[in-house]
Amino acid sequence: MLNMLVEQTVTNQYDGVDHIQRPGLTKLMNIGPNPIQGIFRQAGTFGGDFLLAQGAELYRVVEGSDAATFIGDFDGTGRFTAAATATRAVMVTDGQAYRTDGVTLVDIVMPDDRPAGSVAQLNGYFIIPQEGSARFYWIEPGQDDPDGLSFATTESSPGNILKIERVGDELWFFKQEGIEVWTPTGDPDLPFQRTPGRNYDKGARSKDAICRFDNSVAWVGNDGIVYRGDNTPVRMSTNSIEEQIRKSSDYLAWSFAFDGHTCYCLTLTQGTWVYDVSSQQWSQFRSYGYDFWRAHVGDAGDRLVLCGDSETGNVYFLDAENNTDDGEPLEREVMGGLPVPRTPVRCDSICLYASAGTTPDPNEYPKVRISWSDDLETYGDFQDVSMGRQGQYGNGIRLNRLGMMRYPGRLWKFSATGDFVFTVHAAVYNEPL
Repeated sequence: MLNMLVEQTVTNQYDGVDHIQRPGLTKLMNIGPNPIQGIFRQAGTFGGDFLLAQGAELYRVVEGSDAATFIGDFDGTGRFTAAATATRAVMVTDGQAYRTDGVTLVDIVMPDDRPAGSVAQLNGYFIIPQEGSARFYWIEPGQDDPDGLSFATTESSPGNILKIERVGDELWFFKQEGIEVWTPTGDPDLPFQRTPGRNYDKGARSKDAICRFDNSVAWVGNDGIVYRGDNTPVRMSTNSIEEQIRKSSDYLAWSFAFDGHTCYCLTLTQGTWVYDVSSQQWSQFRSYGYDFWRAHVGDAGDRLVLCGDSETGNVYFLDAENNTDDGEPLEREVMGGLPVPRTPVRCDSICLYASAGTTPDPNEYPKVRISWSDDLETYGDFQDVSMGRQGQYGNGIRLNRLGMMRYPGRLWKFSATGDFVFTVHAAVYNEPL
């Protein structure tokens, strides 16, 4: 699938699932020429406003507003991590930690100027691992900076901490060689301790591919497998996704949810792949003219999921009613195979059942493009087939007299780029008229 997801439906008489298009991107604002470095929001903090960073500048955005309020400058152009209490937020980027009350931005002074790696918040404490070390510090409630004696060391697994994530009332410390889980103690002198029996050997390949996901956490393991946190790490990736991970040198992930679909979005060197919890299926997401999806960071509000552009300072929201990405075509494609035994099979027809008659322009005839491959590698020219005018629902899209299909089989591609809803219900071959 390309820019499509799988959704169960009781009205589909064939296999009970539809392939639906992902949300389009509707532009909310532009806050500068540089890529968006991060987006953070926590319900109850700053009235539910978003924090956005681009070009080493931090902004505050009211949900649904198309204006950004400047908070302050910071050093660094890398991706940031953030955590918050009800009254303040702490962000970490390029080795420096900062705190904000939503109005001003102030440097956090680490003991002996040690570099900060990431941040999490639990029970009013801000926990900041030291970059390039197994040590982490904490800022006690009411304090502005960590005390030099407020630290502990993750020593039960080798290596340095890549990133910390809070999962419920647990702190997960990710290293390349493993994961340690710590929990609160209630002791103000040592507020956190390692949980016996909660060490895992499935470390992380990159800190930027670790993110909170579906009330847990997901990451690319040091073995090239995508895992989801549970009592033990659970494999999410497939062999084909793991092949793409093996070939990649960059890893960046975020998660989002819309209309019942909770998704882990992983951008690699070759492109962007998205895992949907509801279907447990992967799909490739792509922006027009690019190999990857430009929405590379984001966070959810009460009504909108905001996401940032990897190329510009554009801020979008995911819009299921938009069939484009900020006016650019939304390429949608479903591919399926038909195995053929040693004896050739005649293909008299292929009939695609899709969302015909849904174009916003009653005078437009939207088209679906159909192509196929008999060697499972190369495809013939696309054939454009009309999906019918507005209101012509339920029409099958049919091609006839398509020759012989031979071993090992035939692959089909069904794609659309027009400004109309594209939902694929089923594709049937040799169906009687």
